[in-house]
Amino acid sequence: AMEYLISKNQLPNRTIYIAIGHDEETGGHDGAAHIAKYLKDKRFEAIFDEGTMIVSNLMPGLDVPLAMISVAEKGLLNVELSITSPGGHSSVPPVREDS
Repeated sequence: AMEYLISKNQLPNRTIYIAIGHDEETGGHDGAAHIAKYLKDKRFEAIFDEGTMIVSNLMPGLDVPLAMISVAEKGLLNVELSITSPGGHSSVPPVREDS
């Protein structure tokens, strides 16, 4: 949405902060913590976290596309797994012997 406004040389009616942390998966100590400290005393009308999709024709009378905003995407799930392969990270999967 911000890129669209900028491309049309339009300014929003309110101040908009875009906060992007770089260390969410490792605790947020260097990203989110500093963002929270900076924004602590600011007054907000709304806070949105990670959008999903833009839909059209969602309901009668809505004649424009609607951006869905997710404000509660995380939940809780307990799972018990048994693994028989070596450990690692999905960004560097082990080489398969049969390929």
